[in-house]
Amino acid sequence: MNLSDALHDEIDSKVHITHIRLLFLESQFTKLEVLALDNNKLSVFDEDTANTMCTFTALKRLNLAHNILQSLNFYHKRCLTHLEYLDLSYNSISTFEAYSNHNGLLFSLDQIQKKSSLSVNFFGNEFACDCQLREFHDWLKRPEVHVIKKQNLTCHDGLFFNRFIVSVQSAEFICLSGDSSSNRSSSNATVDVLVTRLALIAIFLSVIAYIKRETIQHVVSSFKRQPTVKKQLLSNYLSENNENAKHGSWNSA
Repeated sequence: MNLSDALHDEIDSKVHITHIRLLFLESQFTKLEVLALDNNKLSVFDEDTANTMCTFTALKRLNLAHNILQSLNFYHKRCLTHLEYLDLSYNSISTFEAYSNHNGLLFSLDQIQKKSSLSVNFFGNEFACDCQLREFHDWLKRPEVHVIKKQNLTCHDGLFFNRFIVSVQSAEFICLSGDSSSNRSSSNATVDVLVTRLALIAIFLSVIAYIKRETIQHVVSSFKRQPTVKKQLLSNYLSENNENAKHGSWNSA
């Protein structure tokens, strides 16, 4: 079943998921082996969606590429036990739930792997390489895990920007303070403080420039007034001398 590029309008993808779920639940696709849902801007793959997928008991290939999924759970105890290929490339996955969460993706994929030869494609996701990605890194390096282009998966956030995930040592995946979300919050706060400081510096420099400009204009005006002042002083001096001369001549007479 090919539903690639089927959902082109601006309706919230949650509404589309609901409609697709109703369609699938009302139909019997017990022999469906291939399902393409790529390029549909899907953002939700929750428990209800996973339960819907459980109706496809023969499903072997699931294409969810080029959507905006941030996470998904398969609830392995009931779903997709025959899955052979899962395409999650070019989504919005940045990290994974802890492996100890048995509803999480990594644990679910391991359970499916035990019953079928499963290959997964994560290429094109922007992974945040901090402490929360350590388990994914360790999972990738296990020889029984089949991940398409695993050597080319790169870090798009964190301390190892643009480095291949498998090239980083497990112990290097650290969170500097708290979890990754707090790190991102503190990074955002740092940026805000920096922007505020730059704005204040710009205002301060503008004030200094204004004061300098006013000072220069005042000095120039003073220089322009100086010849006039000198002439006035000289005129006063000559007038005073003339008066003194007159008084002197009268006294002599």
